[in-house]
Amino acid sequence: MNISKTVSGITFDAESVERFIRLLEKESWSEEDVHAFVSTRGVQYLIQQEKEWGPNFSENAVKTFLNHVKRGDSGDFGGWATAWKERTRTRKRLDHFLKRWNYMVVRPLSVVREYLPENVTGEGTCYFLPGGSRESYADSNGFALNLGHGPKKDVHWIFLIAREAHYFWTAHTWGDLSITACTTSSEFIETFLNLTHRKGIATLAGLQAAGIEEQFFQEHPVNSDIMDTYSEAFNLALEEKAKSEADRIYEEVFSGYASPAALIGAAIAKRIAECEREVIPHFVNTMLLSTVTKRGFFLFFEIYRGCDIKLSLLPDVAWEAYEKVRKERNLTTVREGAIYFG
Repeated sequence: MNISKTVSGITFDAESVERFIRLLEKESWSEEDVHAFVSTRGVQYLIQQEKEWGPNFSENAVKTFLNHVKRGDSGDFGGWATAWKERTRTRKRLDHFLKRWNYMVVRPLSVVREYLPENVTGEGTCYFLPGGSRESYADSNGFALNLGHGPKKDVHWIFLIAREAHYFWTAHTWGDLSITACTTSSEFIETFLNLTHRKGIATLAGLQAAGIEEQFFQEHPVNSDIMDTYSEAFNLALEEKAKSEADRIYEEVFSGYASPAALIGAAIAKRIAECEREVIPHFVNTMLLSTVTKRGFFLFFEIYRGCDIKLSLLPDVAWEAYEKVRKERNLTTVREGAIYFG
């Protein structure tokens, strides 16, 4: 029976998981069986997410991968070989979500709301998926969790659901961000900074919901390799070379829960939260919340500039790029860290 629960305006859909399990229980597949699976809203969402960059870019691609897996061919095939191996765990994970619904879903989403102003809302869908090339997805229409991606503890699922929900709500309110749609140096820089802001706060919200903030930053420090990869994107943008490298830049810099942009953005968000507690002990997240607007990433970096005298979390070339766009947008900063939109 398909899950159809709604929490905070988000409807949870597990039809693709259920159809996948039923499909694998059959000794032979008909074309109708496979078509019924790829026609589910969850798989259609997966295809839409991977359409431009991933292996699951069409219904035919998914069907082909499934047939390879069914025959026992070698290869990952868009993540479906993993999904095949994980089919028993996938069923158990879905049952686990149902049994611990308040802990796994309701509570994390309530934590996420603490990182969002009241005007940032939206109805969407969270799809539980049986496969795919990534562990999770999110855009302005909803988000998805890949239950067949591999073994994870409860806290990792909570982190993912909270992080992707935060990203969904901001994208739903102000639109999706696309690097491939950028054409000028300034557009790339603004999108890079915007993604760092969105992914950073979403990551911190996810870590808070899962209670793994300290562990995460210990395991994923912002080291020189992270800084170099992040810096390269801004160098390419300033040199007007980002357009030809857009797909690679997104994959290496802005994709994944531990991408350079997510790590740097989350570390900046953490520093801002710490700064607020140092100044006003009883206030938490007020300064972060003030940045959650359409172009609040400018305020995000300005507040950070006022909080951290070392400015060690953002490389020089990123500050150079930031200043270029700030001046072009006629934004005037003041010493207290506020920013006015001229």
